[in-house]
Amino acid sequence: MKIPVVVEKVKGKDMVYQARSGEPLAASAEGPTPDEALRKLREVLTERIYAGTWLEELDIPAAEDPMKRIIGMYEDVDDETWEDFQRVIAENRKKDDEDLGIR
Repeated sequence: MKIPVVVEKVKGKDMVYQARSGEPLAASAEGPTPDEALRKLREVLTERIYAGTWLEELDIPAAEDPMKRIIGMYEDVDDETWEDFQRVIAENRKKDDEDLGIR
């Protein structure tokens, strides 16, 4: 398994580097060199895994798009106002396209 790790010099400490990982395996370790800090971090994480920590993936269904409930709700409406509304939209789109030079 490969995980991203940050390695950086510790401020205010000479010759001390810190290696740390983020969630879900958050841990950190320090050493006099970047390699030593990484080695120690690897040991810490390995100990956690051997102690019974493991990672799982869950398949969570996506939430339904709330707009789906209203899409098409006026398709079957037999209403002159609705037809006028659709006509005005079409006219405005045509005018906007002409203004933008779109055919």
